[in-house]
Amino acid sequence: MNRPKFTVDSIRPDSLKKLQKYAKEADLEWLSTKFDSFVEGHCPICGGDSDSKIIYNIGNKLHYNICNDCNTLFLGTRPDKNAYDEFYNISKTMKLFATHIFKESYVSRLNNIYKPRLQLMLQYFGKFSTQKGKFLEIGAGSGVFSQLVNETKVFFRLHCYRAFSLSRRFLSSKGT
Repeated sequence: MNRPKFTVDSIRPDSLKKLQKYAKEADLEWLSTKFDSFVEGHCPICGGDSDSKIIYNIGNKLHYNICNDCNTLFLGTRPDKNAYDEFYNISKTMKLFATHIFKESYVSRLNNIYKPRLQLMLQYFGKFSTQKGKFLEIGAGSGVFSQLVNETKVFFRLHCYRAFSLSRRFLSSKGT
C-alpha cells in the first residue's frame, strides 16, 4: 500500500504549535495552583508502592515512577480525583486537541496509527484465542481506535473510557 510519508506534522499540525504551547503553559499554570491537592500515587495496576523508582521528572512536582513489583510506568505524585475531574473540564490542551488537532489529523491518525495498531493487536490475540472476548480501552482520547475495534466485531463487549467530554463530542461528530 502506498501511503503518504507519516510525519509528526500530520498528527500535530505545525500551524497549531503556538496555540498548543499557550494551552500547555495555561494548563501547567493551573496545575501549579493545585499542588496542595497532589497525592503520592500507588501503581494503578497492582497497587504497589514499595520502593517504586522515579525515572523521569516532568517538573512542577510531577514525575513518572516505575513499579518494582510489576514494572508499570505511572504518574507518581499526581492531582487527586477532584483536581483531575476539574482539569479534564477546563484544560486548554484537551480542548485544543478535541476541537482542532483531532479533526485536522483524523485521516492521518486513522491510516498511520490506529489501523496498523488494530492489525497488530488482532494478529497477537489471534495467536492465543479463537473465542470472542471483552475489550477495554482506558484514556481513549478521541475514541477512534475503540470505534475501529468495535467495527471488527471480534469482541463481544467493548468498554471505552474517555474522561474528557469534548473528546466524546468529537467522536459523536464522526457518527458514533
